[in-house]
Amino acid sequence: MLMSLGLGAFAQYPFIKIADVQVSPDNQDNITSDYISGTVRYDSTTRTLTLQNAYIREYISHPDDIDVGRSIYISGRSQNVTIELIGDNVVCGLVPIAFLDGSYDIKGPGSLTLNGQWWGICGDLGTTSIRICQDADIRIFMIPQYSAGVVGSTYGGNSTTLTIDNSRLVVTATRCIGHISGFQLIDSHIAIPEGAYFNPDSLSIVTAGGEIVREFLEIRPGIVYVPENKNPNLAVLNAPGGLYVTVISDVSNVEMVNMLGQTIYCGRLSSGKHFIPLQKGFYVVRADDYATKAVVK
Repeated sequence: MLMSLGLGAFAQYPFIKIADVQVSPDNQDNITSDYISGTVRYDSTTRTLTLQNAYIREYISHPDDIDVGRSIYISGRSQNVTIELIGDNVVCGLVPIAFLDGSYDIKGPGSLTLNGQWWGICGDLGTTSIRICQDADIRIFMIPQYSAGVVGSTYGGNSTTLTIDNSRLVVTATRCIGHISGFQLIDSHIAIPEGAYFNPDSLSIVTAGGEIVREFLEIRPGIVYVPENKNPNLAVLNAPGGLYVTVISDVSNVEMVNMLGQTIYCGRLSSGKHFIPLQKGFYVVRADDYATKAVVK
């Protein structure tokens, strides 16, 4: 079968290793082993690896193998490869998924849980982008002893951009995603911690107060959009531990909402200057037709 494709065709076939199985045209329609359950298949026409209710358990390869510790290892040979998720899928390993030399889309609508010991997802040399898209639900859980003292939920050393496009990503500790130098959100927002953002200088996700996120991080689909309108009757100033709200004439209903959509404060404010104590994070302040964004550090 391999010879019938010709050397030119096989040169474009990506290197894909699933546990102890190297994927080829001979086995791509049904990839199985003692370490693989559920449905795993590869479509060479669309360059799509499909996981359907799959469970891939940790396979300890020989220390000299290039894929050592990697449960799913893909070299795209400088092309794009897609992982399609159907149903609920689980991958366990030292590094559950590692990519090399190419760009990669992990798309929904299914879920993928990665139980990792070193990295959950790693972009090795030549990986230009990893995109989580189309309502995918990715959850990465790390063994605690590997997370101490490491900077960021994303960590530098490569030129890979991680994009979350209308999808959910949950990570539980640092080193969940390795070798990331850029970060982009499309139709998605960082829900926890509130107001967190990617700092390109430290190659890490930081809170609104500038602290590096070292533990729980959750990104959810959807954009937090706030139309800002000016109101000469009311002014909001940032302050440590809260916000100062200055009111010229009484306002019957002032509302402060966090980035989860929860109303933290709601009440009437008389004319004068008021201090509203709030936890660190981003907030939306609304009063009548007035709305503005504010940050508490």
